[in-house]
Amino acid sequence: MPTGHPDDARRKRITSGVLAVLQERGVEGLTHRAVAAAAGVPLGSTTYHFRSKDDLLAVALSEAIDGWATELDAWAAALPLGTPLAQALAEWHVQATTTRRATSLVELELFSAALRRPALQELASVWEDRMVAAMGTLVNDASLGRVVAAAATGITFATLARGTSLDPGEAEVWFRTLLGDLVVGQHRSHS
Repeated sequence: MPTGHPDDARRKRITSGVLAVLQERGVEGLTHRAVAAAAGVPLGSTTYHFRSKDDLLAVALSEAIDGWATELDAWAAALPLGTPLAQALAEWHVQATTTRRATSLVELELFSAALRRPALQELASVWEDRMVAAMGTLVNDASLGRVVAAAATGITFATLARGTSLDPGEAEVWFRTLLGDLVVGQHRSHS
């Protein structure tokens, strides 16, 4: 027996269409017409559920945050105590520029779209808060977590913007420069 309202299913199809268009064309290529084609729905359905481009971007950013945060939380939870943080972070961010490259491009493009779109800035802060919380938990220090989150985002963004991939050894050196020999679960002393 079907559950939910038929419009809920259509809204989900449209949301998937938004993500598909962003993956293929980026923020600049996002239009209601392109989303309707990708979702296989009439154009009027996209404008009914999402009146503006900012509305389309907001739903995409929200979906991206949920998916990314779920992956990040699962990754962080799976790291055994004592894992060298520099190595773990390097591996995560190398994946962001290789096997997860297409997804990372969409995520960072959406995050960047908030720079000039006040309607997206609250969502962008949720993104940052999730990253800071995950990193803060790993390093047992909220302030250092914020620094690690900012550095990691910057490294990934710069690498993707250059059209290259992170070198695992180089990335590990960068994170070791920041974190020293910290391991998962170890608290950094402030002496």
